[in-house]
Order: sequence, then C-alpha cells, then structure tokens
Amino acid sequence: MATIGKEAVIEEDPNSKFLVEPATPLPKSCLWKILQRFYEVKSIDAWRENKVPSFITSNTRLAKCYARLIHNYILDFNSNNDFRKVQIIEVGGGHGRFTYIVLRALEKYEIIWNDLGYPDIPFKYIFTDITKENINFLSDKGNVLNEFSEKKWLDFALFDANNNTPDDIIIGTDKKEKIKSDSPIILICNYVLDSLLTDSIAIESFDNIYRSLVSVYSINKEDDITHPDITNRMSLQWSWLKVDLNESILNNRDENMNVIDNFNNNNILEDIKSDNKLEYIENDEIMRSVIKSYISYNRKLSFVLPIGAIKMLRNFHEFSNGNLLVLIGDKGYPDESEFNSIRIPHIAIHGCMSFMVNLHAIKLYFDFLGGYSIATRYKDTFQITCISGKNKSNIPRTIASFIDSMDELIPDTLLNIQRSFETRNILNYNTDLTNKICYHFNPELKTFLSILRCSGHDPYVFWMLRRGILDNINNLNIRQRSDILYDLKQVYKNIYPLEISIDVCDILAQVCLKSGFVSEAIFYFKQSLILYPNSIHPSTYINLAKCYQSKKDQINSKYYCEKALEIDDKYQPAIDFRSEFLDLSKSISYIIIGCTTSWLFMDIIPTLQFDTMYNCIGIFPIINSYNKCLDLYKYFKDIGYNNHHLDELILFDGNKDFSLDNFDYLSSVLESRPDIEAVILDIPINMMKQYLKVIWKYNKHVMTRSPFCNCVMEAYQLLSLHKSSKTIWFDYSPVKYETILFQMYNILKKFGTLRSINVKYFLPLEDENYQDINNEIFYRIIQCLSSIHISIDGTLIWIYAPKNDQNGKNNRVIYCSWKSYLSIKHNSGNNTDLNNDELTNNYFIEFQTDDDTSNFNDLNEVQCKIDLDIVPWEKCCIEYYFKCSQADITLRKEGPVWDLNVNTENQVYVSKIQCIGLQTANNKFRKLCKDTELNYRLDDSIGYTAWWEAIEQSSDAPVRLLYN
Repeated sequence: MATIGKEAVIEEDPNSKFLVEPATPLPKSCLWKILQRFYEVKSIDAWRENKVPSFITSNTRLAKCYARLIHNYILDFNSNNDFRKVQIIEVGGGHGRFTYIVLRALEKYEIIWNDLGYPDIPFKYIFTDITKENINFLSDKGNVLNEFSEKKWLDFALFDANNNTPDDIIIGTDKKEKIKSDSPIILICNYVLDSLLTDSIAIESFDNIYRSLVSVYSINKEDDITHPDITNRMSLQWSWLKVDLNESILNNRDENMNVIDNFNNNNILEDIKSDNKLEYIENDEIMRSVIKSYISYNRKLSFVLPIGAIKMLRNFHEFSNGNLLVLIGDKGYPDESEFNSIRIPHIAIHGCMSFMVNLHAIKLYFDFLGGYSIATRYKDTFQITCISGKNKSNIPRTIASFIDSMDELIPDTLLNIQRSFETRNILNYNTDLTNKICYHFNPELKTFLSILRCSGHDPYVFWMLRRGILDNINNLNIRQRSDILYDLKQVYKNIYPLEISIDVCDILAQVCLKSGFVSEAIFYFKQSLILYPNSIHPSTYINLAKCYQSKKDQINSKYYCEKALEIDDKYQPAIDFRSEFLDLSKSISYIIIGCTTSWLFMDIIPTLQFDTMYNCIGIFPIINSYNKCLDLYKYFKDIGYNNHHLDELILFDGNKDFSLDNFDYLSSVLESRPDIEAVILDIPINMMKQYLKVIWKYNKHVMTRSPFCNCVMEAYQLLSLHKSSKTIWFDYSPVKYETILFQMYNILKKFGTLRSINVKYFLPLEDENYQDINNEIFYRIIQCLSSIHISIDGTLIWIYAPKNDQNGKNNRVIYCSWKSYLSIKHNSGNNTDLNNDELTNNYFIEFQTDDDTSNFNDLNEVQCKIDLDIVPWEKCCIEYYFKCSQADITLRKEGPVWDLNVNTENQVYVSKIQCIGLQTANNKFRKLCKDTELNYRLDDSIGYTAWWEAIEQSSDAPVRLLYN
C-alpha cells in the first residue's frame, strides 16, 4: 500500500488486488482524474492539513529572489518600450502563501516606481487555481490577501492548466476582465508542472520507441474509481507499447502489439488497447523534434515527457507574442544525463500525486522556439529554472539577476541547514542537569539569527529554530535589542495565517517576554489568539495575564486569567496565578527606608517593580540618602508604579535636616499609617539596630539584606531583640533560592576531584569613592561565599583579605579555603596565592554547624580566590570557575540567566538556566508576611555575619574559622 511521502507501490501480485483500471497510456489514465478530484474535494484543506508539500516552494527566501527577478524583468521590458503593465500569473497557487510573500517582497521596490517613470503600478498579479473553492476562500475580504486586492495589485482567476488557454482566464469575480493578448507575462509555476499531464517514453534503439501503459490496482473494491483516497491504497503495474513517430497509427496490428519483454517479466501485456499513438505530436512538430533529440543520444533510455506543461507554456508563449518569462520551481531532471536506462516513471505519493518534471525537455522545446533558459547549477536539489520566450539579449537585467541569485535560489539548502540545527537540538536536548550531563554542539544566538536572516525571516524557519533562539535570547545589549525587535517584526509580516499547524506568534511573544519586551509580547500573544482561533490554549491567556500584571494592569490581568479558566477550569498555572497575584488580600503594602546601597537597586527594585502584589506607598529618606530617595520616587512615578492602587506614593520628607528626631518622625509615620505592613530597610549596618527597634515597636514586617550585621555579637543581640516581636524579619539572600546552585554539587561530582575555585565579580557602583564602598564589597563577597557554600556543600575553613595589593593600592581580592566531600585528601603542596608564613596565624572564630563532620578532618581543602572589580552597569556580571580533575566548569551570570559551561578534554557542554532567586525571595517574604504559620529561620545569617567579621579582621593575616 502506498504511504504518504513515499513512491507509488509497484504491484507484484495483481490477481490478489482489485483492478481499478487496466493498462492505459499514462496521459489517459484515471490517475489524472483522481488527482484533479483530490484538489476539488480537499481544496484549501489540502494545504491546511499539510497534505501537499509547500515550504520548499513557498518560503520567503525564494519569494525575495523571485521579486528581484520580477523587478528586473519589468525594467528590461520597459527600458526600450512605452510603459506596459506586466501580467504576473501564478499557476496553481494553492494556499496562496507564495502569492502573499512575493507581494510582500515586491513592496520594497514601491518607493522607486515614480523615480523609474512608471505612471501606474507596473504589474498585475493574478492568482490562479483549478478549484473554485480556493478562489472564493482566498479572495474573501476577510483574507490576509485582501490587503493587496485593495491596492489593485492582486486579482484572482480560475485556470485549469491541463485544459484551459490564456484566453480562458477571466480576472476577478465581478469585473470579468480578460488578459490582453500580446501582454508581457511572467508565469510562476511553483510545484505545479509535476502534477500536469505526463507521458513516459522509452527508447531501446532508433527504431524501437515505446510509451508506457499503467494498470491501477487497489487493496479494496472501489465503487468510485476516481476518489482521491485511492492514492493511499493503490498499487501500479507498468508495461510498454511500441509507437512510431512517423505515423499517427501503425498499419501493422501485430507489430503494434509488441512489448519490450526484457524490462521485467511482469510487464508483458496479454491484452493491449488500440490506443497506440502519440496524439500530442500530430499538430506539434516541435514536440516531435524534442523526442527525436533523445533518440539522437543513441543509447537505451527512458524519460518522462511533460506534455501538459509544454502545452500550457506554448499557449502562453503564443498568447504573449514571445514576451514571456517563466519561473519554475519543482523537483525534476535538469539535463539528459540521468536518462541512462529504461525505468518506470517515479510517482511520489503525499496525499496527492506528483511526477519528476523533465525540465530538460521543456528547455529543449524553448530552444527550438528561439527562447533562452537558465537554471540553478546543482542537480541533487530542488530545481529553479528561468525560461524566456525570447533571446537573453532582450532581458539582460533579468538574466544578471538570476545569475547573482543562483545560489540563493536553491531553497532546500537553507532547509537542510536549519533542519541540521533542529536535529542536533532534539537529539541532545536535556533539562535534567543533575542526573545527566550530555555534550553537544550549542550555537550562539548570532548563529540562529544569521540563519533566520538568510531565510528572509521565514516564519517556518523561525519556528524550527525556536528552541535555539529561546535558549540564547537573554543578555541582549542595546544594539542587539533593537535588531531582535526588527527581526521579530519581519517574521511577523511574513506570517501566512493558513499555516494553522504552527503558532509562530506565540513563539514571537515568548522571545519578547524573555527579552523584556512586554508590550511587544502582549501584541504577539493577541495576534496568536486572532490568527489561530482553533488552537487556543489557556497558556496564551495566562501569559497575557502575566504580561499585564508586570505592567501593573490588574484589570486586564484578571480578565485574561479568567479567560484561561474558561477554557480549562482545572488549568493549574491559571489557578496558581489567580491565587498568588490576583487575590489582593494577599498583596502587601510597604515603604522603603534608606536607599543607601546598591542592594536595593540591583536586587530589589528590578523585580518588585513588576510585581503587582507589592504596593510601595512611600519612600523614607535618612541622612545622606535624600537625593537617591528622590530619584527613586521620580522613577516610580515615571513608570506608573502605583497606577493600579488607590494609595498615592509619598516621599516622607518631613524631616529634611535628619536630626536625631528622625526616629521620632519615623515613629509618627508608622503610627499614623496602619496600612504600612512591611518595611524594606536599606541602611548602613551600623544603623540597623536603631531602626529595627522602631519598626518592631509598631509591629511591621521587615526585609533587610543578608548579612544584616558585620559582627556576630551584634547579630545575636538583634536576633534576641527580634524574638519578642510577632513580625517577620526576612534576611534577603536570593542565592538560597537559585536552583542551579543546588544542582551544581551533583554536576561537579561527576568530574572527579574539585581542586580549586576562582570567582570574578564585576560590580557596578555609581560612585567608587562613596563612604560605604567597603560594606558594598563585603556584601557582594558574602554573596559569592554563599553561592560557593551551596554549590559545593562546603564549609569555609579560613579566609584572608589583604589590605593592599603588591603596588600598595586598595585590594579587592580575597583568598579562602573550603572543605567539601567533592575533594579527597592529597598532598598538593602549598597554595601559590599565599606565602607559607601567612598560613601560620591561628585566629579562631567559634561557630556551631549542623553539618555531618564524621569524616570532616579527612577532607582536603579546596583553595578559592574571589576578585572584585568596579565596572559600568552594562558590564556587570559574576563568574564562578571550578577546576576539577576531569573538567573545567564555569558558571556565569550576566542579567537574568546563568550560563553553565562544562569543558572536558574532548567535549564542551553549554546550557542556560533562568535565574529565579530574586523573584522567589520576593514571593517568600510576601507569603511569610501573610501566613504566620510558615516556618522561617534566620540562623544562617549568623554564619554569614561570621564570614563578614572574619573578612574585616583578616587584612593582616588569614583568619581561621573553627567548627565544633
């Protein structure tokens, strides 16, 4: 039985099958009626259901090349003549996608038409098809092609290429216009000639010429022998009938019955019809000459003869008086070299049927007419052929354009490139980093964008590259952000809505969302709902809800969340979103006190500004922070931070002198504003105790950075003070919520012994000389240590922060050592970063740990270096480098994504993991404030404080921490 996308089955046991039609000359076979009914019955659904291959001849790269050829042909034709509008006729336009993207590509030439002296639109594009249903569907005013119909660029007409002539083409459903004879015509024949009437000829010798006969069988009894579904269950048997080119009907009946019996024993005919002439050569001597050309090769061969295609092209050539340019895109034979033996015709089954086109015969025919042809040079690829009804000297620009575009015109080159990338990604894609490390070629974003741009921003190519683009879309610089928006817009302009199997708009929206283009993401998500109404998923609505939530639009956010639940009332993401972000009883109103460090601007504001469940109702300056508080206040106002809340954002500046009475002023604010539920406290650590006392006095929840002190004793005192409070004290440490850090332990242990760690932190600070720079640096060092602590499940042993470097300048490098089960005991010599005498100082800080240290003393120390540098904001990043015995592993964070790189001796593994620490920490604090049943401990902040104290005390010699 034939299968879709396969060659038609050759019948080997005809007695076991139902005979649909006995041996018949191929051009008169029922196969053609079956094919015609396929398009009549399936109509536009043949393309919707992807039963007919379309991408290879309907992609934007090819459309742009065709548009360039059309533009140059119009230039050629009108260069020496009075202006005449060129008629562009697309034969068998099918789904209309190629029509759409060719017209879209021609738009770019519109700006120069007046400069070229054209008094009118220089062309009329006529879409033709064999089925009326296609014409009615595509010419409907609601169709996307209507844009070009209204511009008078496009019209529609019925046309049966096998049976009609150009004079039969009636343009439009209302105007009933005809194409004027002698009009210059560009004929576009993409994937259509292979479905027109075809004969098959075999030449055994000069006097022994045969035509093929085909018998059609089916595994079922067929009541309707022309039903299109027969193609899925039919099989074919071939045989050969001798013919004479010099006679219409041979006089000798017995000779007429001869069959080439040495082709295949199963091909011997027992009964042959009397229809034994090549009827199509009786009135066409050029066709007879084409066949004789193959005889002149003086070898055994067989070939298909595209009699339907040649007849149609000849009619257009005569109608246009030779002013004809034919653009053919099809699978076929470019020359005679492949006709080396006698073979049965190849018929492909893909819902419908198609033959290989003998492009060589078509070119021969036009050579005899005095025309000219040029084609793409490669054989093992889809063929693009350009044929002119006149000599090439009449169309030099067109020919030059084809030569320039010759390599670009090969559409399956691009298809094979993007398929190779997609295949690599599918085979090697792995999300479970902790259970399996796999190696694969992982291109960068520029690679994927280069393919997309080479394709002419084809939506299908974009769809196939979607994973690579989405995985690499983060960390765009300013130029890249502008470029990617342009790329996405061009892809969108080329979307043809009939391709309902792929929702390109949804991917466009996802790319925008990951890049931070929220407004653009909303647009594309909405276009997804409009263009693909039959495949709407609740995820689209919930993504819209999240977009509007990030824009502080609670009304629309709620609307789209409810729309998601209308489709599926058990859709968990919608249920969770409604519970977490739309239940205003769970939102929290807070004020910000201080604005003195980068912590607030780097860690807090970037996420809270998009969270509708956090409502900032005031900013409270302290001494030396008024200007920063004022800047933050203006920023919130500019972005409309509180548009969805009734509360007005207030700058609490009632005590601009910031005397000691500032605490009294704070007390008055907290006492008079019971709606203040929480405080984000961003102040110097030496002022923490005074402010916390006031905040807890009025039972306000508080968020501070972690560690909140630089002294263990003070930290204990503050914790003791907090025990009497009923409020939440949240030490904000996003690294405690980063999934990748917890995965790192299992990743590292796969690559042998952990030998060393190096950290490079490029820290952005507005003013390198402000007074709390050391506190800022220490705070970021604690972040680095915390990340290492989680990644290697290790214990910090000693730390050393030399005061000055070798040149006497302020040093921002620290050295430390860890014990971890990722290391084993070995004699590795001295640490090259430290002198031996620097390690002799035994300064101990008491610290209790819950770690299982049964074998702790047997572990080897892992040396670590942390290097900080002050950089501009756009260069901010942090990089961890783990040196293992079997691999070098890098974990880098620049923006909202972690880049993981595992480099072994033979392979490289690269992956990107979304940062979730900041948002997870924010959600944790809000839930703690709203649900006092949740457990929360501050114990690890004591450990972080111990690290801080050790750093401060290690400027002259290493400080060793003792764990009992």
